[in-house]
Amino acid sequence: LLARPFNIGDNVDLAGESDVIVKEIGALFTKVERRSDSNTVLIPSTMIIGQKIVIRKRI
Repeated sequence: LLARPFNIGDNVDLAGESDVIVKEIGALFTKVERRSDSNTVLIPSTMIIGQKIVIRKRI
């Protein structure tokens, strides 16, 4: 991703995944972990571009 609106460790909603923690940000994929089941999901950068991204506040 050219612009990085979120950082590693952020809790976000993006590309159809809700309440996930960003683990890695790469040129082709962003790796996130679902909080609900601890599964790892790789999201292609092409799915993130142009999509709404919700960055949840840290408590």
